[in-house]
Amino acid sequence: MRAKEIISEIYRIPKSNFEGGKSYLSVYGISRNDKQKPLPGGSKFTYFVNASSDETNVFLVDPTVRKNGSKGLIIGKLSLERPIPSFPLANTLQVGIITLREQYRGQGLAMALYGIVLTVLHKNMLAGKSQTPDGRKQWLKLASIPGCEVVGYAKFPDEMLNNTESLDIVAELGGDYLGESEYGRYQYFAFPLALGEKELLNALSTNRVEPYIPLRSTGAIETGLLARWKP
Repeated sequence: MRAKEIISEIYRIPKSNFEGGKSYLSVYGISRNDKQKPLPGGSKFTYFVNASSDETNVFLVDPTVRKNGSKGLIIGKLSLERPIPSFPLANTLQVGIITLREQYRGQGLAMALYGIVLTVLHKNMLAGKSQTPDGRKQWLKLASIPGCEVVGYAKFPDEMLNNTESLDIVAELGGDYLGESEYGRYQYFAFPLALGEKELLNALSTNRVEPYIPLRSTGAIETGLLARWKP
């Protein structure tokens, strides 16, 4: 089995696969229990967080837009879920969806949503299993922020670590051992990343493990992106 047949990275998907924006956010409102806080950085915007045991949602609000007695207009949302299987680092969530209303894009607000997760909620963050071109650019920006560490990770099923080629891939990664998932069925290893022109790249000389692949590729070794705040 060739290496590219056993590796499954983050799917590259076209922008048209998820437009988000107003059509997606218009169904959300602000209740009396949603406690808005000023968005860090001194802008006019606010945010609030709804969290349960399985899901965390971060909403951005423009409090200056009030219609029919509302407490503002929801202009952005970042949804996160517990990764399955469990990730070996505590306090880790995986990105599900991130979107902004069209007229609020290009103001750095997507980065602000990620920043709330990392610096306010103090959570590690895994990239979603698929990313649009804009999503890949956002993670490229994350990796360039001082204090934010972004690395790649590879998840190996235990049985694959008896495979010579899989062990060769682990050796090529040259990164840190992150630990094992709950019940010990998977082992996680980190690898360093480099800043590419449009997306993050493997910083190592090997080309056998990359963060991204086309949508229809499949494999048994999964790779992804991990962001954590290290002030």
